[in-house]
Amino acid sequence: MLVYFPEPYRDELLYSLLARYHRHVGSSSPKQTLDDLFGSRGVIARLDLQGSLGLLSTHLPPGWRMGPERLAVDYTLFPYYLAFQPADVRKRVLRALIGGSLAGLHLLLGLATAASRVRQLRFCPECVLEMERTHGEPYWRRTHQLPGVLLCPDHGVILRSSAIPSALGNRHAFIAATSANCDCGRNVTPTSLENDETLLSVARACRQALEIMPQARNREKWAAWYRIGLIRAGLSSSSGRVKQNELEERFRDHFGVALQPLLADVGLADMSWLVALTQRPSHALHPLLNILLQKFLKGLVSDEPFGTGPWPCLNPLSGHQGELLVERVATHRNRGRIVGVFECACGYAYARNVDHSSGTLSRPRPLRFGAEFDRLIRQLVDDRIGIRQAARRLHVDPRTVRLRAAKLNLNAIWAAASVSMSVVCDSGGRRKAWMDLQQKYPNLGRKALSKLEPALFMWLYRHDKEWLVTNQPAAKVSRRVRVVSPWASLDLEWMQRVTDLAEKIRQELPPRKVTLAEICRRTADPTWLSSHLRRLPNTAVLLGRLRDTTASFQRRRVAWAAHELARAGQSLAVWRIRRKAGLSRQVTMEVEAALELAVSTVVPLS
Repeated sequence: MLVYFPEPYRDELLYSLLARYHRHVGSSSPKQTLDDLFGSRGVIARLDLQGSLGLLSTHLPPGWRMGPERLAVDYTLFPYYLAFQPADVRKRVLRALIGGSLAGLHLLLGLATAASRVRQLRFCPECVLEMERTHGEPYWRRTHQLPGVLLCPDHGVILRSSAIPSALGNRHAFIAATSANCDCGRNVTPTSLENDETLLSVARACRQALEIMPQARNREKWAAWYRIGLIRAGLSSSSGRVKQNELEERFRDHFGVALQPLLADVGLADMSWLVALTQRPSHALHPLLNILLQKFLKGLVSDEPFGTGPWPCLNPLSGHQGELLVERVATHRNRGRIVGVFECACGYAYARNVDHSSGTLSRPRPLRFGAEFDRLIRQLVDDRIGIRQAARRLHVDPRTVRLRAAKLNLNAIWAAASVSMSVVCDSGGRRKAWMDLQQKYPNLGRKALSKLEPALFMWLYRHDKEWLVTNQPAAKVSRRVRVVSPWASLDLEWMQRVTDLAEKIRQELPPRKVTLAEICRRTADPTWLSSHLRRLPNTAVLLGRLRDTTASFQRRRVAWAAHELARAGQSLAVWRIRRKAGLSRQVTMEVEAALELAVSTVVPLS
C-alpha cells in the first residue's frame, strides 16, 4: 500500500494523476512506478480508459477510500464514451476497467480507429498559466482530451496539442504535463476558430456528457427519440421516413464552418453517420455524433433552457424510472441561474438549473418524493427497520430518511437509539481518550485538539456534549496568541520516530522487512500513523525512502544466511544460502549477484 499519493486537481485525468505520482516520488523507472501503483509491471498506461483499476484502488493510501468504480467515473473518459450506451454495455466496460481484458473495448464503443480518439494529449495555455499560479505545476485536464472539444470550455481558447502522443513509445510510462511538452506553438485547428460560438457550445455539451451521464438507453430508443425530434422539425413524416437530403443540408447550415473540424477530429469526412443515427444503427457510433444531432434538434424545435419535453421521471420507487413522463417544467431564476422543477404524476419532483455563464446543467436534486415514498417509509418504521437499511431501500441517504420521518411525525427507533447512546457514551473509553489527548498536548486549545482526533471530537460533541463542554481546555487569555497547527511539529517528531524504528528493525536478526505496517505495529497506537499519514507529508516521503524493497530485503537475508552458515562451519553454496534465506526460485538479477558474491565471501550484515 502506498504511503503517498497526490491529491487530484479539478477535472484531472487519471493518467495525469499517475504521472504526477511518478514525478513527485522520483521513481527510478516506469516499471517501478507500475509496481508501486498496481503491484504489477505488465499494466499498460492508457490515456482515456485506464485498466486494472481494481489493483490500483487496493494500493492507494488508507485515507483515500476510493473504489475502482469512482476512479473510472470521476477520473477517466468512461462517462463520455458510455454516455449513449445501454446499461449492459456500461457494466461490461466497467468490469473490464476494474480487472478484465480491455481488448475490443474501443470497437465496442464506436471508437475503433485511432482517428476517432485524441491523437495527442491536449492543453489550454490559459489553463496552464492558472495551474502554475495556483498549484505550482500543470496537469492534464479530462475535458481537454474529449474528441470534439476543440476549444477550452472555460476560456474559449483553441486547445493545443502537446508533445505526448496517444500511441506512446513506452507503453508503460505515465508522462506528466510540463512546460517542455506543453509547447504553446502547436495548434490542432485553425486560429480563425478562436472563440467560435458553435465550437464553444459543443465543447460545453461534451463536458456536460462527461460530468452527467444521460439515462442509459439502447440504440433503438435513441433512434426513436431522434425521429420524434425530426418529426417536430418537419424533417420526417409521421411514418418515420426521414428527408435525408434536407436533413443534411440544414445540418450543415446549422453548424457552418465549425462542422468540418469537428468531424475531422473524430476521423470522419462524410455525413453517412447521420442516416445511421436515425435508422436504428447496428453498431455503436461516436458519442460526439449523438451530441451534434441533439444540439441540432434542440436548436430547431425549442429555445427552452431544458429542451423540449417530455422529460424523464427519476423516481426510483415508481417502476417507471427513466421513462419520459414529465410533460411540463416550471422555471424560475435563482442568483442568475435558471431553475427548472420537473414533477411527475406519481408525485416525485426534482430540480435542475442552468448556468449560462458556463453552459452547464446541474445534477438532478430531489424536491418531493411522492406518495409511494411516504407509504414505504411508514412501513419501514412500523417494521422497526434500521435507518441505514431503510435508506438503501428508499434510495436516499440516512439524513433524508430521518428528516422525512420527523416531518411525518413517525415514531422511529432511530430517535430512541440516539438518546440511548448518550447513556453509554463512555463505553469505548472516549472520555478517557479525550482527557489523555489534553494531557499529551497541554498547550493546544479545543479546535487544535479536534483536528488531531476529529472522529473522537465529533462523537463526543454529538452524544456527550455537556461533558465535552465541561472538560475542554481552558480558554486562552490573550486573543492575539494564535494556535499554531500541531501537524508541522508532529511531522518532525514522527520523522525521528520513524527513522529510529526503521533502524531498530534493520538491526534485528533474523532480518525483518521494513514496511509501514511493521513500523505501525511498534508504536503505542498501531493505527494512528497510517490514518494520519496524509497530514504528515515529510514523514510519508521519509517512509518511502526507509522502507525495504523486495530486492533490498532479500539482499539482507542473503547476507544474514551466509553469515549464519559460515558461523556453523557449513560450506557456502548458492542453493544452501537460498534455502537458508527463504528465497523463491525467481529473484532479480541484483539478488542473484548477491548470492554469487556470498559464495566466495561472507557479506557483512548491514
